[in-house]
Amino acid sequence: MSGRENTSRSVYPVQMFLVAATVATVTLTLANIAWFTVTVHVARLRELELLSLLRFGLERADLNPLALLPDIVSRPFEMGDPSALCQFVLLGLGFSVLASALAALILMPLVFVMAWLVPPTAQNTAQRWWWERAFPAAVIIGFLLPAARVPLLAALARWGRPGLIGWGLAGSLLTWGVLLGLFGRRRRTVRILLTCAVLEIGFTAIAVSGMAVDAIVRPHDEAIAQPPASPQAPNILLVSIDSLRRDHVHCYGYPPDTTPVIDTLARDGTMFRTVVSPASWTLPAHLTLLTSLPPEEHGVVDDGSSVRESVVFLAEVLWRSGYTTAGFVSAPYLDAAYGFSQGFDHYDDYTVAKATFKASDSETKTSPALETLAGDWLTQWNHDGRQRPFFIFLHMWDVHYDYTPPAPYDTMFDPDYHGSVDGRNFIHNEQVHAGMDARDLAHVIALYDGEIRFTDTYLGRVLGRLRGLGVLDNTLVVVTADHGDEFFEHGRKGHAKTLYDESVLVPLVMRFPPKVPAGTVVDSQVRLMDVGPTILALVGLGRPQDFGSKRLRGAEAPQDLSRWMNAARPAALPPLTAFGDLELADAPAQITSIRTDGHKLIEPLHDSARAELYDLQTDPGEHANLTDVGAPPLKALRDQLAAWHAVSSDGRQSQAVVLSQEHRELLRALGYLK
Repeated sequence: MSGRENTSRSVYPVQMFLVAATVATVTLTLANIAWFTVTVHVARLRELELLSLLRFGLERADLNPLALLPDIVSRPFEMGDPSALCQFVLLGLGFSVLASALAALILMPLVFVMAWLVPPTAQNTAQRWWWERAFPAAVIIGFLLPAARVPLLAALARWGRPGLIGWGLAGSLLTWGVLLGLFGRRRRTVRILLTCAVLEIGFTAIAVSGMAVDAIVRPHDEAIAQPPASPQAPNILLVSIDSLRRDHVHCYGYPPDTTPVIDTLARDGTMFRTVVSPASWTLPAHLTLLTSLPPEEHGVVDDGSSVRESVVFLAEVLWRSGYTTAGFVSAPYLDAAYGFSQGFDHYDDYTVAKATFKASDSETKTSPALETLAGDWLTQWNHDGRQRPFFIFLHMWDVHYDYTPPAPYDTMFDPDYHGSVDGRNFIHNEQVHAGMDARDLAHVIALYDGEIRFTDTYLGRVLGRLRGLGVLDNTLVVVTADHGDEFFEHGRKGHAKTLYDESVLVPLVMRFPPKVPAGTVVDSQVRLMDVGPTILALVGLGRPQDFGSKRLRGAEAPQDLSRWMNAARPAALPPLTAFGDLELADAPAQITSIRTDGHKLIEPLHDSARAELYDLQTDPGEHANLTDVGAPPLKALRDQLAAWHAVSSDGRQSQAVVLSQEHRELLRALGYLK
């Protein structure tokens, strides 16, 4: 038998390889989706095993495949919603088969050469049995076993750049096409090429049809046609710096020069001296920032909850007003599974958060990547002709523990320390405890300050991008935080444990030359939930009825703070009372608080005997508990706190969410889950 005849018979194994790989992928994907429907409330295409493995291989080479794929791979799908589940199945099959086709094309030349060397023949029963039965079974098993796919995808990643992947596929296709053309029959060559083309076109059509279904059945805010923005509409940049406590910001009176960029924003705009967060941890505080709902009303007070789609986010309001909206976040508690992606044209909760937190003591910094992501997005916005004003939400993480600032920030605020204590593994480090040496504690705090200065530097670089595009003065810049960190002021470290001021007082500065008065300092107490209405007012938009609290009235409701900036008679403005809530299961207790300009009451829920009352004028550090002496404000504050909970906790707008294993691992790496 001639080599040409042997080779012509080898085309059949190649076809079997393609079919077996497709069968395996469809089987795996359907099983994966079935598992999602019974284990998680919300799922995303990027969490399907085949796509996760593709990411794994490429991320090992510092590539970001999710940035190359449509945003829909990261959009959350409600597994209990039949229409959403239908979309998820169609899209999941399409993207997964395309991912497996990528792997199959890479391997196909090897399969062809093996089949050419050992072709199936009628005379050799063993060879025929292998190629017709054992080989397809081996392919199916190989594509179903993660360990069998990872080396292939990791090898693919070593091409080094996303653009080379396409060239690699083209080269692979050309290689086995040439082999077939040289050693096979033309009819067989055409048949195998058509088989590949039909598979690719067919499953691409599945993916496209899934996108079409998705376009028809979109969330309510995306189903309507977006109106044009006002010609005078300014841009908006909202920055949240995670874990940045107010009293470590230089312009708030902190002696070390930790925040030159924020200080400049404060000089050019308005600084709010007393801003109270409703919680001392990331998830509920950010939901309040972006929805103007207190935690008692949005209801997301633990890891297992997300807001309902009926909750309206600031991004949705701005989108409906003609804005293009983009979010870039760097921690798993800002994940779209909790509802944060609502209203965003582009919400990137994967480029940074997906790979940074593999270990809680990781020294990887997120700010450089965030600056690049936001800068690239702005460059594209500019390239597209600036068709709409932008709203960018930027969540900066590096101030959050662990405290491992890079040089020169690691020694900037404590160059003479020679001890052995550092900021790694901050929460679980036994060297960092309430009775530690004061000099060592001062060094840990200096490392925290170094993280602040490092993050402030990259904030400046983001602003530099706006300046370079000539849009900084037409951009409302808002910089704030979600909570602070404790350094044993009340015996604890970190956050999410108490509601003392070191945990809940955050900075807030706004810069917008057309409307925000420069050099203004607002002394009156305000709340994080007031930020959204203030942004809307400053850009010339009214607050729609579906945004913010529908139950709270008067001064307890979210406020437009622009009146505080420009008030000729500040005394005529209502004093704003701030309420706090901490309901984490591993907190010392479920804690509530009420803070006025003069006093603060912290009271564990259902345990008034452990209440703490402080006079903030004479005791700003909250050390002298006045409940034992029966201070006059105690009863009034308790009554006001009870009335608040009776109104705001009526009908929480949350729902249960079961987190994916990937997401739980990220939280566990940060020390949040056991």
